[in-house]
Amino acid sequence: MNDEQQSPESEAPETPQIVKKRRQRVISIAVIVFIIASAAVYVMRNHRADIPPGTNVCAMINMGTATPRFASKFIEEPETGRQFVSNNVIVGFSEGVPLEDICRLIHEQDGRVVQRFTNVPLFLIEIPDEGDGEVARRTVKRFLQSNIVDDAMLNYLTTNAASTSPQEGSSVR
Repeated sequence: MNDEQQSPESEAPETPQIVKKRRQRVISIAVIVFIIASAAVYVMRNHRADIPPGTNVCAMINMGTATPRFASKFIEEPETGRQFVSNNVIVGFSEGVPLEDICRLIHEQDGRVVQRFTNVPLFLIEIPDEGDGEVARRTVKRFLQSNIVDDAMLNYLTTNAASTSPQEGSSVR
């Protein structure tokens, strides 16, 4: 383009107001990019990674709602004929364990509290499952490995005399 064809806008010098508006626009764009990048890092980060001390883990998991996140299925154990919910486990924690420690362990298992029984430290926990019950079985075993767990079991729908006898127990070990 030659000098005669330039628009009058390009010839005008930049005023302090124009410079200020441009700077504010650049700052706004930078803030938006930062927020989007932070959100992406948060979402992409493995949520089971080490949780920094002081983090309110109980706020990170859903407590006390009954709306299922994962499809559940009733699974029948071939050995006993007992049925259990494929994506539920029941966990009893030791007396005196801080709620923060309980929540941290539940969070590490991708769990969500469906129901908390307040008279005893007992929780009904929903976990992700494909509907075959294998994840529930493995999760019960992982809970039982923790020193803050007294008992963990599948969420059985039925009981029988053998399953409630002291010798048998209902935990998956």
